[in-house]
Amino acid sequence: MKNLKFERERILLLSEVASKLILEKIINNELKPGERLDIDQLAQLLEMSRTPVINALKELSQKGYVTIHSRSGSYVRAYSRYEMENIFDFREVMERLVVKKAADLADKNVLKNYKNRFNELCIKFEENHCNLDDFFKLEMEFHQYLMQLCPSVISMKLQDLVDLTKRIRKLHLQYLIERRGEKGVTKSELQIHLKLAEAIMNKDYQTADQLILDDISITKLQVLNLYDEIEAFGRLSE
Repeated sequence: MKNLKFERERILLLSEVASKLILEKIINNELKPGERLDIDQLAQLLEMSRTPVINALKELSQKGYVTIHSRSGSYVRAYSRYEMENIFDFREVMERLVVKKAADLADKNVLKNYKNRFNELCIKFEENHCNLDDFFKLEMEFHQYLMQLCPSVISMKLQDLVDLTKRIRKLHLQYLIERRGEKGVTKSELQIHLKLAEAIMNKDYQTADQLILDDISITKLQVLNLYDEIEAFGRLSE
């Protein structure tokens, strides 16, 4: 009985690991929308058995990242422009509430640290030492900190919404930089988040609300206007 319980816990842990790793590959566009997910190949890639991979795909299906067809298998879910517009709309509403909550609950020292880190990346950007991954990693960490100030049942749902926009948003920035030469987009994003950390730290509710609104609504508008081009860029990228 003890061995059976241990085995169940081991499979559960491996399933969580598999889910996280597969999601990272979807967000990083290593697994592309519409791509078939071969269970045996994923198990070999992740160095684990089929069972946790199957469990992971079921969980990712429930969260909206994977589509499972009983006869043909599992696929990375592709989102239409209309669906992505709605996801951004819900993010906009919920994150404005998160920022309002954060202004009351956030630790000033933590916010100061984020402000300094965004400022450091701004300086690195001026010296051409800041890459997109550095910014994207810090931005996601910052948003996760703010979300975690809410009750877990809220932060978990919002995290799913944020994750659903990560892939298209990262591709959007890559597209602007690599195909259009708009390198200043990274600096603009850095400055918005630096100011947002400062506004929350100072309990400047109005400015913080406007900054998060600008951050999400402007990104949404740009992504939707360039949706087909960004998706085509994503299909061609390695």
